[in-house]
Amino acid sequence: MGAVKELAERTGEGAAEQRPKPTFTLAMKNQLEGARDQIMAALPDRIDAERFMMVALTAITRNDKLQECGLPSVFLAVMECARTGLYPDGQEAAIIPYKGVAEFQPMVQGITRLMLRSPGLTKVEARAVFEGDVFHFNYGLHPDLVHVPLGTDTAGRKLTHAYAIMWRQGAEPTFEVVDRDVVEAARLTSRAPNGPAWGNPLWYPEMARKVALKRLGKYADLSPEASRAIALDNLVVGGGEKWTDYEPEGVSPEYRNQLVRSQTEAGIARLKDKMAGADGPAPALAEPEVIERHAVKSWPPAYVNELVTQGLADNPDHALNVLIMSPFETKEPLQNVVRWAKIYRARREEGLETDVAAEVATQEYRTSTK
Repeated sequence: MGAVKELAERTGEGAAEQRPKPTFTLAMKNQLEGARDQIMAALPDRIDAERFMMVALTAITRNDKLQECGLPSVFLAVMECARTGLYPDGQEAAIIPYKGVAEFQPMVQGITRLMLRSPGLTKVEARAVFEGDVFHFNYGLHPDLVHVPLGTDTAGRKLTHAYAIMWRQGAEPTFEVVDRDVVEAARLTSRAPNGPAWGNPLWYPEMARKVALKRLGKYADLSPEASRAIALDNLVVGGGEKWTDYEPEGVSPEYRNQLVRSQTEAGIARLKDKMAGADGPAPALAEPEVIERHAVKSWPPAYVNELVTQGLADNPDHALNVLIMSPFETKEPLQNVVRWAKIYRARREEGLETDVAAEVATQEYRTSTK
C-alpha cells in the first residue's frame, strides 16, 4: 500500500467534525496517484516525490474550502507547486482557495530556501517589526540595522516595518527595510487586497516579510528557482512594484488561464466598487460568460501598457478587461488591437454597455479593414 493511500486512510480516523468529505479525499488521492509519473517528472531531483504527495494530500484534505474549488483547480495548483520545488506545507508554500479557485503561493520560508541556491549567498532572513520593538536602521556609507523585539507575543501590536537581510561570501550584509505604508501600498495595489492572504491578521506579517524579501532580491544574482518563485508569486498575488521583467517559465496554460479569469473578475469587482463610490452605480462591465469565453487569453504586458499609455484604459486592470473582450488572439499585431480599442472606447463614451460596445467595435473594425 502506497504512502499516499495510507495517509488518506489515516485522515479518516479523526473526529467527524474534523474529517473532510470522504468523496473529495478519495477523489483527490486517486488523482494524485494517477498522476504520479507526471508529478515526479515535474519535481526537481532534490525533492522526494513520495513525501511531496503526502504533504500535498494532507494540506488539501485539511482545508474544507479547497473542496469548493473542485479537483481540476486544486490539481493545477499542486502541479505548479511541484514545478517550483516547494512543499505545500503552509511553511514553504501554501495552496489557498480564493473565489472558487485554488492558488499556489510560495511563502517566505520557501522563497528563502530557493534564494540560498543562488551563487555566493550564505544566509537570508526576513522579519517583521511591531509596535514596542526597538528598531532603527541607517543606509549610506555606514549601513546599520538594530531590531530588539519586545517579545514573541505580537497579538494586539501593530506591524510597523518589515525587513530582509542577505549575507554573501566576502561582502557585508545587505538589507532592505519597508515601512507599513509601503506594505499597505503593496496590499492596495494587489488584485485581492482583502483576500485571504492579506485579510487574515495571522498572515499579514508573512505578506509584509515577503514584500521586503522580494525587494531584497533585486540586489542578488538569484537562482532560476528563486526567480521563478518570485515571478510566480507576483503573477498570483500581484501588488507592489514590478521588480523584474522575468516571466515564470513552465506555467501550464490551464493554470495561467485559471489565474487570468480569477484576476480579471477581481479587477472588474474593484473597478465597480471604485466607480460606484465616485459616481454612483457603476456601468455594467464584462459579464461572467464574457470572461469565460476569453479566459484562455494571456495578454503580454506590452499590450496592457500601451492601452494605458494611450488613454484607452484607466489602469492595467481596466486594460486587461478591454483586451479579453477584443476579438483578437494574443499574437495579433499591437496596432490592430489599439485601433479596435479606440473604437471600443468611443462607443463606451457614447453610453453603450460593455458587451454592446465590444460587439459594435468589432463590427466597425472589420468593416473598416475590408
